Amino acid sequence: MAESSYKTHLLPHNPNPSLVQSFSLLNRDALRMLPRLLLYQRHESEWTQEDWASLARDKSRFNFVCVKKSTTEGATSLEEGKWIGMCSFTGPLSQQDYDGLGSRGEDDPLLGADSEETRWYGHRLFLRAADRNMEAMSSLHHTSTNFLREFTRELLGDENGTISGRDKKMAARIHGITFAPDLEGFYGALGARETGRATLVEDLRCRGSLPYVPKELLCEEDYSERSIKVYEYLLDC
Repeated sequence: MAESSYKTHLLPHNPNPSLVQSFSLLNRDALRMLPRLLLYQRHESEWTQEDWASLARDKSRFNFVCVKKSTTEGATSLEEGKWIGMCSFTGPLSQQDYDGLGSRGEDDPLLGADSEETRWYGHRLFLRAADRNMEAMSSLHHTSTNFLREFTRELLGDENGTISGRDKKMAARIHGITFAPDLEGFYGALGARETGRATLVEDLRCRGSLPYVPKELLCEEDYSERSIKVYEYLLDC
């Protein structure tokens, strides 16, 4: 099998200034390419490098960056590769916070009353237009979900990664949305399912942007109209 042109990395919570700059540029590019996000997250376009560093240091967020091989050295490190995509996860969340965006699946054959799970909100999913392909998306998907599986096993399990003394299953449950319609197909291909609809205000609250949005920018429909598709992905851990 040919070596992939992409590699995904977990951005450290204490990135150096060069990584912070790359992180800010990738996020700003996403805002410019997704006008709806720019409208409601305009504050981010005015953030300083310290603001972006603060976001990266947030221990409740885990940011993954997909890197493409550099054209000169063929490197895929965060320092030398070309940053072409990202996704972020906030969590683990309480049941109440998780249910704040869309509906929870109730008929999962994987889980039952004897199960334990972590809950996450997936956001900031972005791939540059030239790299919106299954290879890049799979790189983001596999690296991030493997991390969430390991995190869940360490949090809920014993030193062997199992729930000590009980025959219980562990899982990581993820809610996510995307404002890029051409990325929705990737969700289904990777096993996610549409579980409900969210209002714009619910989404802004989950992604931490609501306090920055001027109230006069929001209308009644933003509080009541469930126009945003919510996807859920369940990981067996």
